[in-house]
Amino acid sequence: RVGYTGGQTDSPTYSKVCSGKTGHSEAVKVVFDPSTISYAELVDKFFSLHPYQYESKPQYMSALFYLNEAQREVAQAKINKLKAGGATVATKLLPATMWHDAEEYHQNYHAKNSKMW
Repeated sequence: RVGYTGGQTDSPTYSKVCSGKTGHSEAVKVVFDPSTISYAELVDKFFSLHPYQYESKPQYMSALFYLNEAQREVAQAKINKLKAGGATVATKLLPATMWHDAEEYHQNYHAKNSKMW
């Protein structure tokens, strides 16, 4: 699911989030089975697919929202490793806060609008 997290309003919408006034970021909620894939493997995949070196508008920032200290430590270790190798990493590590699903038209946006891509 895609949605919004990290902000101060109770019912964010895409237009409100894009205004920059809610404090929310657009995010993807990843639910996983740790017996199938570890959090460390997910973090590795994130950094292999995501352009983590660029700063962006707050609602589009590169961020990992962790659920607990163990997840924060895994993600921080990966960031430290990338930086030690000379990479620029703009990805922020933030505690997960209240999740809000994005509007239905925003779910699977690329698939619904494939002619745009």
